[in-house]
Amino acid sequence: MDPPHDTGQSGVWMSPEIASFHGIRIRMFVADHDPPRIHAGHVGDEAKVGFAADAPYILAGALSPAIERHVLRWVREHRLALLLRWAQCQRRQTPARIGEEES
Repeated sequence: MDPPHDTGQSGVWMSPEIASFHGIRIRMFVADHDPPRIHAGHVGDEAKVGFAADAPYILAGALSPAIERHVLRWVREHRLALLLRWAQCQRRQTPARIGEEES
C-alpha cells in the first residue's frame, strides 16, 4: 500500500520514498519532528535511522545486521542530501528522491 499523500491537515503525514537499493526502501516523513531521521524498511523489518550526528545511528526498530550495515553506510554517503531533504520536509514540501547520480 502506498503511503498517504496528505500534507497533514487530517493528522496523517505523508512519507514518500526518497530512495531504494538492495530491496531497502528509504522514506522520510513530511513535517516530522527532530531529530532528523529516515525510515528504512526491508522485508517486514523497519528502523528509524538518525543522521544529524557525525555517524548515523538506529533510533528505533531493527534491521538484520547485513541490511543495517548497508543502510548505515548509505546514510553516511548521502548525509548532505538527506539533510537537504529533511529541510524540505520541515517546510512541508515533498522531499525529492535521491537519484542515481547521487547514489
